[in-house]
Amino acid sequence: MSSVIPARRRAEEFAALVDGVGNAAGTRHEDLVELVTLLRGTPLVEPRAGFVTGLREALLAEADVALAPVDTKLAMRTHTRTRRDRRFAIAAGTAVLLGTGTSMAVAAQDALPGDALYPVKRIIEGAHSALQVDEVSKARVLLASASGRLDEASALKARGDSGDSALPDALDDFSSQSQSAADLVLDDFERTGDRAPVEDLRAFAAESMDRLVELSDDLPSSARGNLEHAAQVIAQIDDRAATACPDCAGGIDEVPPMFLRSFSDLATPTATEVGPPVVIVPRDRTGERSSQGSTTTDTSGDDEDSPTSLLPTDGGDGAGDTLGDVTDKLLSPDKKKASLPDKPVKDVTDTLQDGVVDPLLGGLLP
Repeated sequence: MSSVIPARRRAEEFAALVDGVGNAAGTRHEDLVELVTLLRGTPLVEPRAGFVTGLREALLAEADVALAPVDTKLAMRTHTRTRRDRRFAIAAGTAVLLGTGTSMAVAAQDALPGDALYPVKRIIEGAHSALQVDEVSKARVLLASASGRLDEASALKARGDSGDSALPDALDDFSSQSQSAADLVLDDFERTGDRAPVEDLRAFAAESMDRLVELSDDLPSSARGNLEHAAQVIAQIDDRAATACPDCAGGIDEVPPMFLRSFSDLATPTATEVGPPVVIVPRDRTGERSSQGSTTTDTSGDDEDSPTSLLPTDGGDGAGDTLGDVTDKLLSPDKKKASLPDKPVKDVTDTLQDGVVDPLLGGLLP
């Protein structure tokens, strides 16, 4: 039965030809079979008698030493591996892996956003924060991480990496971690009344504001908004800490002038924060609200002392025309038919002064 392995099959074919089974002519083993035939015709080489005698004497002399009993204490014992040995091997392998991971963690400490080891650095920071047993300890880790984000931002700025989002992202991460740490500290102060973490938080805010000022020099325009947002977050954290604990030391003494504009923009109310305008609805001759103002919102109410109730009514002689009647006469679309009251201009202005302005502002002016 031929082997399925080619090398073994060729060996079997050659052995068969050497044994005289088959004809080697024309096969790939022809030269080898011919060489075997020539070697078989060569006479055997007999050793010299003196060589045989000397070899025998040397072997007998060596046998006295080689066959002597050996001290078992000096012999290496055979050892069968036990479960303890396997445990030791696993522990040794784990130590090697931990050593490699520790080396990687040390190398990742100086990594910057965009580097290959930077994700390892952030994972280690997250694990360190998650392993803390109380909120104050976790807040301290977050504040340390936030300070690290400022270190990274300074390093990126010094390295000139302003063409991507690494620097703005570092500032945003600083704001987020600072805010989370402040929430933990103030929640703990509300429960325990411990002032030390709040004072540490205020000291962190003052130090961070100074570092943001230093970072603002020659900062790329793409990160300017992120820097101002970070300054606003730090100022708000310090305000919250001062409100919660007025007696706690530290904090920001003065807002840097470069951030005043962004703070004023934050404090300016938007259009949605301004209340609706007060609409003054004139009354008709019967004292009821005019139908012309029925489509507007009456914010004056039904109080008799409201500005609407103080508007003069039409007395019939033109002297008591309401403000709406006077403006209708002045702003009539038909200029040819428009006419003023049959009185001098001074009388008209006196009428407006006495009949409209004075009743409205009478309670405001001395």
